[in-house]
Amino acid sequence: MGRLHVETIQIDPALLRRTADGTVLTPEILADYAARLRAQGRREDSVRSCERVLRQFYDFLSADKLVGKNTLSDWRDQLLAENYAVRSVNSKVSTVNALLESMGCREFQVTKQLPAEDFDTPELTRQEYVRMLQTAKILEDERAYVLTKLFATTGIAVLDLPAVTVEAVQTGHAVLKSGKKLEIVRFPASLQADLLRYARENGHPSGMIFTKKDGSAVARTQVSLFIQKLALEAKIPAEKGNIRALRQLYKTTISGIEANFDLLVRQAYERQLETEQLSVGWE
Repeated sequence: MGRLHVETIQIDPALLRRTADGTVLTPEILADYAARLRAQGRREDSVRSCERVLRQFYDFLSADKLVGKNTLSDWRDQLLAENYAVRSVNSKVSTVNALLESMGCREFQVTKQLPAEDFDTPELTRQEYVRMLQTAKILEDERAYVLTKLFATTGIAVLDLPAVTVEAVQTGHAVLKSGKKLEIVRFPASLQADLLRYARENGHPSGMIFTKKDGSAVARTQVSLFIQKLALEAKIPAEKGNIRALRQLYKTTISGIEANFDLLVRQAYERQLETEQLSVGWE
């Protein structure tokens, strides 16, 4: 077995481009970094995992793909808002830190890890969720209303908002690709009606429902601000008034329904066995 050569990775200087506000990340840099990891003898599954994280970070960047002083911390906040576990967030940030190190960009790293206990916050209740919807109606903020309902009734991640198209809503579901796996997000009938009405009123006969004025996908950070602002108006504690809490509410609700359903199935099965026992029991 060959030895694992552990040495500092340095990206080809010819690929690097600095500006006054930061450094530009390119597909060529990502490819060069992955190639150098493989040259060190890293396991292929480890390299691919690293590539997925870096691609996720790359997709988060604005159109100019500029990495600046607050870029990585903004991405970390976005991951938390999307309900990623703190341990997973720390791992992803460490992966990007390593890339930035190889690019000679230590000043853009986020080196302090998040302590998990800081995020053991109370869950959003359904009563609080309903209050957010009521507040949105009072304020006549239909955008915040449909976004709040979307996250709380489907559990969809803000990263996947571009998949919420008129066509997908009309069919009742959206198909999301996560690596090699496909995930189906279903839209409840009441949400379908709200989304299609919102799309129609905002001039979206087809395609993405949540967009900027130029037709491009609305920024994820902006979506988070919409939710946070509504939560503030509804007097929901800040630690609950976010996308992460809305998605967690969906998961908690579904888990509770599934648990009750399993209990009913077990009870029905026990009754069937008792009936059979009365008929053909040994004693």
